[in-house]
Amino acid sequence: MQESFAVNTSLSVKNNIQLKGLYLIDVRTKLIITAFTSLAAIILSSIYSQIVLLAASFIYALYMRKPKVMVLTYLFVTIIMIIAVTSIYIINYFTNFMQGRSYFAITVPFMRMVTMVNVVLPLAFTTNIQSILTALKSFNLPLFIYLPVAVMIRFIPAFINDIKQIMQSLATRGIEVKFITLLKQPVKMGRYLFMPLLFRSLRASEELGIAAELKGIGNDVKVTPYKRLSFSINDLLLLISFATVLVSAFFVQSYIEVPESLRSLHR
Repeated sequence: MQESFAVNTSLSVKNNIQLKGLYLIDVRTKLIITAFTSLAAIILSSIYSQIVLLAASFIYALYMRKPKVMVLTYLFVTIIMIIAVTSIYIINYFTNFMQGRSYFAITVPFMRMVTMVNVVLPLAFTTNIQSILTALKSFNLPLFIYLPVAVMIRFIPAFINDIKQIMQSLATRGIEVKFITLLKQPVKMGRYLFMPLLFRSLRASEELGIAAELKGIGNDVKVTPYKRLSFSINDLLLLISFATVLVSAFFVQSYIEVPESLRSLHR
């Protein structure tokens, strides 16, 4: 598992013929898009404006060229949403707190979640950690902000890689992990899958901290970046496109009225 803050060259190796999609975009552009889109998703409460953000972020995530990651992520969010809707239905049966509103109104929090995922995943999977650190330092952010952000972003691909390794190790022992098996034997599969994942995550956090110290992160000494960051016309066009999307979402929030049945549960 590559928990360290060393330069991850796997992207260059896999795409050494020709970089495509978001691999060509400067990391600062992706950081700006991630920050402002996530902030807009939190601020906006209209279901229509959330649809605008979700659609734009979905198109953005497609250029990550990781269909399996997106499918698994959406599947996980869908399962959570089904559990939430079922729980709300049961509670509403006894208390009627929905008061005639459509259950579609509770999709707004999940739209926020998916929108954030759509902008965070491309940042994590199309950028090496050294470039992220260099970009965060270029914004003159304090250590207590940029270091946790870098660790969080680096943890996402490391976590997925852990899951793959655990499933491969179980396969060598003749244990096949399937969704049906998880439903039939949740305790047994939890012991086989989630316990090793927990301990590997704890180990990863320790190694990330040690790697950060070895890289000299937090020192006042100016470090020469491994790779110079530079904007291109593609970055400018992408920023303009997302700025247009954000303005459109706020316009929809302000001028298009949402029916009472579709309004969020909190007002």
